[in-house]
Amino acid sequence: MSYWSEKLALQEARALVYAADRQKYVMEVYRRIQEDTLRDIDRLYAQIQESGAESLTRTQLYNFSRWDNLLTTVRMGAQATQNAQLDAVRAAVSNGYIATFGDTMDAIRGPGRWSVVPDKLLDTYLATPWSGKDYSERIWKNTNKLASDLEGHMRDLLVRGENPAKVKAKIMKDYGVSYEVADRLIQTEVSAATGAANIAAYKESGYTHVQYILDSAPCPVCIDHAGQNGGIYPIDEAPVIPIHPRCHCRYAPVTSYTVLPEGVDLTWTPEKPLATTGESGIINAPIETPHPVDVVFGHKDLNRRQQTILELLPKYGSQAIVSKRDVSMLDLAALTANTGNEFAMFTRQGKRLIMRGDIETVPVRKADALKLFNAGYRWSGHTHVGRTAADLIASDGDKKILALFRQRRSAIYNALGKYVIFKI
Repeated sequence: MSYWSEKLALQEARALVYAADRQKYVMEVYRRIQEDTLRDIDRLYAQIQESGAESLTRTQLYNFSRWDNLLTTVRMGAQATQNAQLDAVRAAVSNGYIATFGDTMDAIRGPGRWSVVPDKLLDTYLATPWSGKDYSERIWKNTNKLASDLEGHMRDLLVRGENPAKVKAKIMKDYGVSYEVADRLIQTEVSAATGAANIAAYKESGYTHVQYILDSAPCPVCIDHAGQNGGIYPIDEAPVIPIHPRCHCRYAPVTSYTVLPEGVDLTWTPEKPLATTGESGIINAPIETPHPVDVVFGHKDLNRRQQTILELLPKYGSQAIVSKRDVSMLDLAALTANTGNEFAMFTRQGKRLIMRGDIETVPVRKADALKLFNAGYRWSGHTHVGRTAADLIASDGDKKILALFRQRRSAIYNALGKYVIFKI
């Protein structure tokens, strides 16, 4: 996981923990109103029995005072849940926005090195509904539906002569459905607020592009957004997140980005060669089994040959020399998909030197690069952790190391087996 992926996930997790704490009060209100409703149902049945009525029409229901009391309880309860939800969402959204904005600004500029007032940005955010509807509108819709459903279901069940247990079961289900909507709403609103706070911080810091970071369990729509434009968007044109309820995709700032030449396709297809042999020593290997895509999504494990290579590289900084025919860059991509670590490959005649890194780097210092170069090695390529085109961008460090090998180009593969040739 990259620095920003980890930070953004932690920011949202903290905001959701706060939201869950606020939601406890909402749950308590629902529990109390449900108990009041069930109590009034019992009282209504008792009154009906006392009257000796064997059947009821909808009109006759209104002859019973307990029916009026029950309706009052339901309507006042709906109002109480509405107020509780409004308070909880407002507090959770405000906390998530301000805390996330400050944390992101600290990460970009450094603590105490920025003077933006987040409260003003929060006011602007709250005044502009992210999905076209203010959260209060969705809360009103939920609680109004609750009151309407409860009244309609109770009336229909009573007129049909259903027993109290069945009426209560339906009422409890109605309350449960409404609470589930309330819980989903607060989570979605907090995700929207933290995402908006990040975008605001990026803009304040001068960023012009962002990268779409997928949730750990992305839906097809989110995957499509992450795949378009290589996952990189102008900051004012990026799709609004969350894409759907309980969506936890995020945006990371992009410090630099590559505009790919026309005709360059990063979509993997079995018929497409992995790379072309050139001065960088890149392997023109056939497609291996399993492909990194299979490893990423759990369809297959590493094969025996790949597992053997991994056993030779048990930890950060481990090195192994193997035969040139025993390993390809696609194998390293599969290892990255399996371990979440970067790997680098250096080639000399019929041998490959493989080196294992961590989630963000392979430990190749200037002295190491010069030593390898003097020994006759060329830098075939390395892997980056991640699945998007943004994860195929060469860092300044990559370019400096390449220059030490006196090469003009090398390869970068991501965890899906996609690649680019970066040049200096």
